[in-house]
This record gives sequence, structure tokens and C-alpha cells, in this order.
Amino acid sequence: MKWALLAFLGVAAASQVQTWSTGKEYVFHYTTTVHSGIPELKAQYSGLRISTVVRAQRFPDHIRLQFEDAKFKNYDNVVFADHERSLKMHRRHESLADVDDIPTAIKVHLESPFKVVMSQEGLVEKIQCEADEPVYITNIKKAAVSHLLTLSMSKMTKEESERQDRSVQEFKPAFKRMETSISGECETYYTIAKLPAAVARDLEQSEQIPGSQVCEGKPYYEVLKTKDVKSCKERPIYMHVYGASSVADGSLGSYAPFVGESATTRSIICGTPEEFHVRQTTMDHRFIVSPSGKFESKEAMEVISWTALSFHAIVDKTQEISEIGRAHV
Repeated sequence: MKWALLAFLGVAAASQVQTWSTGKEYVFHYTTTVHSGIPELKAQYSGLRISTVVRAQRFPDHIRLQFEDAKFKNYDNVVFADHERSLKMHRRHESLADVDDIPTAIKVHLESPFKVVMSQEGLVEKIQCEADEPVYITNIKKAAVSHLLTLSMSKMTKEESERQDRSVQEFKPAFKRMETSISGECETYYTIAKLPAAVARDLEQSEQIPGSQVCEGKPYYEVLKTKDVKSCKERPIYMHVYGASSVADGSLGSYAPFVGESATTRSIICGTPEEFHVRQTTMDHRFIVSPSGKFESKEAMEVISWTALSFHAIVDKTQEISEIGRAHV
């Protein structure tokens, strides 16, 4: 069940991959965590973390990806509520020691190649994996793709009529739109702010993300994306509650009446609207559920999905990622 919960997705859209070279390989670090607990009783959480290297290569009509050196940690009766600790572990992927072996049956599928087929406009059309791959593994890969392609160049820029200099692309400072994800089709709010040079320098020094040379001399931006879960369509929510019942009056729209929920994504990018690099993307998706249903209770269960994807390197493509055999979408 915990492996399935790792697949909290965002929307897959066009992004910096449109400017990737077919002769290069792009390397990222990806960490995804899900853990749960009851904070009012004790600061103790249990859950699961996967950390892996992601290799990505562009081809004329698709992108091939492969996980490598995947690491796994199962939390059981372990205090684990600090995301700063998660982020430090994410940064120290190569030296992470307190890990468990991934079962061979899972590792074979997890580290098998997969590909993303894209349209001429750079939008994702489908994700193809091996035909015999378990669904929960495919969902983990979809989640990684979603975070890699979470920003859309075409939608984040001002219209020509809105720009002072019509020959220069500009980011929109704020906007909203409907986006589809595993949580349903929900209204999503974006804010984009240019970071002062001093803040950008401090960020690079504190985060210690490799490959900072790709951003040398380029402006930095912070992109915040917040999903309004009260403004969704076709929400895939299933709840079964014992000992309590409710009658929906429609006032909460597609919002689950027994659940408090939030979903926020923060991306740091460098470059211009025409060509930018994602330095790091983090996502925090939380559910707070009362064990007694709609009745007030301080002992609420908290389920948190936290994900980080950061840029690592651009290297020459010396060996192609293998094409997948029999595929399913």
C-alpha cells in the first residue's frame, strides 16, 4: 500500500525538455517519501522513502528515462517528521547509508527503462513502460515524469499584447488555470517571482545542488504552484467510514468532507522564458483525517507525501538508454 502512495502526481506538461540536445544526457536526483502518524499523540511517523538517480535522453519524438542506484528506506516506529532531514538525505544521495535493499522483484521493474512520447508542441501524449510492469511501479515513474515536466513554458508567459517589449518573452507574475492530476481536475494558482542575485547565490551555497555552472550569469525565479482542492472536477475520492455518516450538501464542492488537504509545489529555475533549467522542485501533499469521521477530534491522522527532484549534471550521451520491448501506456 505504501509503495502505491508514493505516486502522488502533478500535471505533466511542456517544460525545459523542449531545449534539450539529442546528443546529451541529463541527470537528476529524485527522492519521494510518504509517511503517516498522529501528531497530537506523539511525534512519531512511519512510512517509506525512495531515492534514485534519473537519467534522461532526448530523441526526435520522445524522451527515454531510467532510474539508477535506487535506494529504499522503510520507516516503522521511527520519528520522521522533519522535511529538512529528508532534503539533506536527498542532497547526499551517494553517501546515504541507512537504507534497505529493494526487493529484487521490485528493483528489476523500478530500474527498467521507460519513455515519454511528446507532441510537436512539447506536451506529453503518453508514458510507455514494460508490459509486465506492476501498476504501482508505473505510477512511481509517472510521478517522477510529472515533477520533471511540471512547468509549462507556453502557459507561464505573458501574451504578446500584455508585454511592454513585444519581442521579449516575459513570465506572468501570477495566474490560475485548471490542471489535471491524480487528484482530479483542480484549479491551480501560480506565482512567479524573480530572485535577487544575493538570494540566488545564498540558495546555491546552502542547497549545494551540483551543476550550478548551467545557471551562471542567468536570472533565478521561484515558481510556487498551489492546488485549490475545493475547486476540483471529477475528484477520485473513495472513503469508507464506520460508526459515522454524512449527508453532502454540496457546499464543499469536490472536497472530501472528512479530510483536510493541501498540495503545494515550489520550483527554483534559472534562465529565460525561452530557455530555462529547473534547479530543484519540491512538492508537499498533505491529508489530515479524523479517525472519528466528521466529529471533532484532536487526534487526527496526518499523511504526508513529500517529493524533491534536483538537477545534477549534463553529460555527453555515450550510451543510449535501451528502447523498451513490449510496452503498455
